[in-house]
Amino acid sequence: MGLLLALTFALSAVETAVSAGLPAGVRIGLANIVVMLALLSMGKKEALTIVVAKSVFILITKGATAFVLSLCGGVSSFIAVLLLIQSEKNSLILISVVGALVHNIAQLAAASLILKNINTLFYAPVLIIAGVIAGSATGTVIKITLPAVTKAVNDNK
Repeated sequence: MGLLLALTFALSAVETAVSAGLPAGVRIGLANIVVMLALLSMGKKEALTIVVAKSVFILITKGATAFVLSLCGGVSSFIAVLLLIQSEKNSLILISVVGALVHNIAQLAAASLILKNINTLFYAPVLIIAGVIAGSATGTVIKITLPAVTKAVNDNK
C-alpha cells in the first residue's frame, strides 16, 4: 500500500509538470491509474484511502481550493468506477472513460459552487473531450498493467 501511495504522489507531481502545456483544468489522470489498479487488485478500502491521500497531497502542494476540487472529483469518480466494475460486461477502458468524465464534471460543478458562477459549466465540452481521451489512455494502461499488479499483490499476501 505504501508503494502505491508513493507512486500516486509521484504521478501527481509528474502530471502537474506535463499538464502545464494543456488547456486549463485538463489533466491526463496518471494518478487515477493507481486508484483503479488498487480498486481492482486490492479492494475498496485501499483504493478510497489512495483517493483521500491524493487529495491531502494536493492540499499540501496546491492549497484548499485544489483540495476541494480533487476530493470532489476523486470521490465521485471512485463511486462511478465502483458501480461500473460490478458488471463484467463493462470494459476497463469504458470504466476508465466514465471515471474520467465523472471526475471532470464533479470538479466543474464544485468550481461553479466555489466561484458562485454557473458560467464555468460552459467549459464542459473541453473537459468532456479531454476526459474521453485521457480515460481511453489510462484505461489502456490499466488493461495492460492489471495482470502484473494483481499477481504482485497476490504474491505478497
